[in-house]
Amino acid sequence: MKHLLIIGAMKCGTTTLFNLLRQHPAIAPSDPKEPGFFAFDDAYAKGMDWYRGLFDADAERTAYLLDGSTDYSKSPHFSAAPDRIRVAGEARLIYLMRHPLKRIESHAQHVAIAQMELERIPMSPPYRGLDDGLTPAALDITRYAYQLDQFKDYFDAGRLFLSTLEELSADPQGVSRRVFEFLELDPINVEFSTDMSNRRKGARRTKDTHPVWAALSAVGPLKSAAKGLVPAAARRRLQRATAPKEKLTGRFDLTEEERADIMRALNDDLDRLKSVYGFDPGAAWDLSAYRPS
Repeated sequence: MKHLLIIGAMKCGTTTLFNLLRQHPAIAPSDPKEPGFFAFDDAYAKGMDWYRGLFDADAERTAYLLDGSTDYSKSPHFSAAPDRIRVAGEARLIYLMRHPLKRIESHAQHVAIAQMELERIPMSPPYRGLDDGLTPAALDITRYAYQLDQFKDYFDAGRLFLSTLEELSADPQGVSRRVFEFLELDPINVEFSTDMSNRRKGARRTKDTHPVWAALSAVGPLKSAAKGLVPAAARRRLQRATAPKEKLTGRFDLTEEERADIMRALNDDLDRLKSVYGFDPGAAWDLSAYRPS
């Protein structure tokens, strides 16, 4: 069995794509979707046998083990991930991108909801949106060419698939079929629904957990078992996903000045996306208002 890793980018439709690809009978998804095995030292220390136990694989029909951890393309913050992936065996990688300014706005909202950066770093004082500025990783994750540089050998070998959130949203069936072709699998018709992306617009989580999670956690043996089986970052995601919602306050729309500053910071990286990786940002997104002519 080969590894199929949706390595990122964060807030670019990876959950939607994961839920589409998992429908193929030759693909066994991980549970949870983002184990972060190759990124997080504590998860990686559990070993490959533990990691493979996260997949409901069938020896006769499973060709790929699907892991949707966006933490694998968050260099330099999790710089060990690329080399750990290389030594784990044969893998195919998928990298999704998004209009860079919209990705950053979504990133700011995500951090305000989670009050956590890089799924591991608590925000102190609490992060209230773009009035507090960009979080430390926001620009790094949006340097798409830089993140792809860490996996260029996969790209050169034809084992890295590139697409965008915009393309996935417009044609989920078509993107899925292209991925199956990339994987040399027979295509299937996938079922798509608008809630697959698990968007949480306009809401934030409280610190109170869902009653079901709280009940499970209250049972000592179950709580201990959950800690042993599920990485800490994945537990935090589960708690946030099942927590009650309240109104999200803060600013999450970039000002024109911020947009211009960010595009200046990303300009060289966007040029390299086209010259090195053959992806034309100008054709994919309307950037004309913010890029030098």
